[in-house]
Amino acid sequence: MNCPFCENKMKEGYLQGARAIIWSQEKNICRIMADPDKGDIAITEQNVSGNVVQKGANYCSECGVIIMNVKK
Repeated sequence: MNCPFCENKMKEGYLQGARAIIWSQEKNICRIMADPDKGDIAITEQNVSGNVVQKGANYCSECGVIIMNVKK
């Protein structure tokens, strides 16, 4: 997918989280309980409660935009 703002190729990945929501190119339920890895983008601060979220999302490293289709 190309970014609608700058037309650069977006990276495919996932919005996911249990304690914090991150964007990552890897879908990994175990890792999302820990701190974000290098290359991950933190969307929220960590907290102790919350639901696990895993949704496909595209990230533009040029614009810092994440696009997610919520109907999938």
